[in-house]
Amino acid sequence: MEMKYITFFNGIAIFFIVFFHEVMLIPSLALYPMWQFFAQIGLALFTFSSGYKLVQNHQQELQDKIFLSKYYVKRFIRLYKPYIGYSALLYVPVIIYTIITLFYPSLEFPFISNFRNQLTFQGLLNFITGNNYLAPQLWYLISLIIITAICFTVLYFFELKSVYFLFFPVLFFYIVFLNTANMGTASQAVRYLPDFIFGMFCGGLISSGRESPSMPHGLNILLLGFSCLFFICWGLTQVLVFIDLAGLTVAPLVMLFSVKLVTIPIFDRIITPWGSHSFHIYLFQMPFVLPVLNRIISPYFIDYYPGIIAIFIVIGTIYICILGYTVTKLMRLNFFFE
Repeated sequence: MEMKYITFFNGIAIFFIVFFHEVMLIPSLALYPMWQFFAQIGLALFTFSSGYKLVQNHQQELQDKIFLSKYYVKRFIRLYKPYIGYSALLYVPVIIYTIITLFYPSLEFPFISNFRNQLTFQGLLNFITGNNYLAPQLWYLISLIIITAICFTVLYFFELKSVYFLFFPVLFFYIVFLNTANMGTASQAVRYLPDFIFGMFCGGLISSGRESPSMPHGLNILLLGFSCLFFICWGLTQVLVFIDLAGLTVAPLVMLFSVKLVTIPIFDRIITPWGSHSFHIYLFQMPFVLPVLNRIISPYFIDYYPGIIAIFIVIGTIYICILGYTVTKLMRLNFFFE
């Protein structure tokens, strides 16, 4: 099975992320008030997985300063290249679509008006630092760059355990000082840094052979601890803190389900390909595929079976994104983002 369960895990994560964007497009949906929850779960799982794979694949090398320097440059390029490249790939079709909406206003999506307003020097600066007006979801790539920079700086001067010790101070700092509804890219990086560190810690436990990914005893204890915090924070803190702790709590549980479900052929055939293409789906879902599919389907069916139709649109978006990636690869346009 090796790391196949992590691919499956990423498939679950990308479903939550696309589902969050779908819920955001339908304010009348009963699940709409929970959009922050779905967003946090998906991104927390993605971030956990990123930290997990880092330690699983490179635990011994993380003590090598030369490796850290080279790997950080490689990771920076791997994250920033799709941020710029996918945006560049979008630019021409967005310009064409913007011109079309001048004649057919009913076809306009909210991001089109935002795109027109951001065509300024300040808009360019915002774009470079993570406020992407072409594909807003790409702020997450910049946050991952910041998260990697923080962790690798600590690793460069200290050791792996020092990164683990950052977990509670960072979580406390975020809850006390940065926990607001409107956060910038740097604040979002601090928000998801505990998920990355938690993933590193879990990956370290499992790669060292002390725990099994099927249900690590150490993770059970941590899960219990986070569950306690989870329910305490339900009544004592703001909603965002509750949601963030939920994201941390869910990751080991989803890991357990992934290890079990990936052995069932039907789930493996459906969800593992989502995980294999999770990065491409994350790129391609917005700003066109999901909104357009939602605009085509939801007006006719959403009032009858809202939950089922929303899931159908999400799954359709996932497969269209996979197809879109396959086409761009055949046309050799994938060099923009890979």
